[in-house]
This record gives sequence, C-alpha cells and structure tokens, in this order.
Amino acid sequence: MTDMNEHETMDMTGMDMSSMNNMHGMHHNMAGMDDPGMKYMGNLKQKFWVSLVLMVIVVLLAPLMGMQLSVGGLSLPITFPGSEWVLLIVATALFLYGGLPFVRGGIEEIKARKPGMMALIGLGISVAYLYSVYAFVANNLIPGHAHVMNFFWELATLIVIMLLGHWSR
Repeated sequence: MTDMNEHETMDMTGMDMSSMNNMHGMHHNMAGMDDPGMKYMGNLKQKFWVSLVLMVIVVLLAPLMGMQLSVGGLSLPITFPGSEWVLLIVATALFLYGGLPFVRGGIEEIKARKPGMMALIGLGISVAYLYSVYAFVANNLIPGHAHVMNFFWELATLIVIMLLGHWSR
C-alpha cells in the first residue's frame, strides 16, 4: 500500500457497507445530548458538588421519616430556634439549583411528546418540594394544625443521586 497524500481518497467501491446503515444495539446517545431535557442540565459536576453540600445540611436538619436518630452522640435532626426556616431556605436553594433543571427537562420531554426519566424525576421532586412547603406552612404558620411530616430529606437525596447519575453517564 502506498502512502496517500492529503488530497487522495481511498477507493471503497468494492466494500460492503450495508451493515453501517443499520447499527442495531449501538448506543449513540452521547450521554443524553439528543434527549430534549438534557440541554437544561448545565455543568453537572458543579451542580453535583454544590447540591451535595446543600444536601448534607438538609440531612442534618430534616427528620428521616419522622424519626429521631443518634449518631456518635449527635442527635439528628439538629434542632435550634429557626432551624425549620433554615431547612426551608436550604431545601429551596437545592430544589432551584440542583432540581429545577430536571423539572425544565421534564417539561421539554412532555412538549416533545417523549416523556422519559427527566419528566419522572421532575414530577417526583416537584411533588416532594411542594408538599414539604405545605408541611412547613402547616407546622409553623397555622396555629393548632396537626403536625405534618415533610419530605425535604428525601427531596435532597433524590436530587443528589440523580445529579450523580447524570454526571457519571
């Protein structure tokens, strides 16, 4: 075979290329870039690390299914005057920063009539956030209302796990 200069081309007329048109089983998704919801994700590495820090704060302040836990002498959830307000603010920041891209992506998937994982995650975290805001209002702003459990802990962990999954793929 002789060396080809940059202007010559290889003659492929005798080659069977029929299998190239139908590449079954090959994943050409390029990490979801043809997914209508992925364009809203932004820098997944940065979103993951910032959201992880916010999640740690939420996990320390929010009750896990209403239980009191003790870890090495530390009683969880950590409570202090105003801790529920701090929890609401941090969980809101986490939802808006780490979770809103999933909601936007889910809306795009639904608009494209291709609902997928982004729509499912967006729906799940939206319901968890909105119900938790309702629980906060009921528990802190409506006198005499029965205690309502929030889902800030579950919201935070779901957002971070989904960001990690999308970043790693």
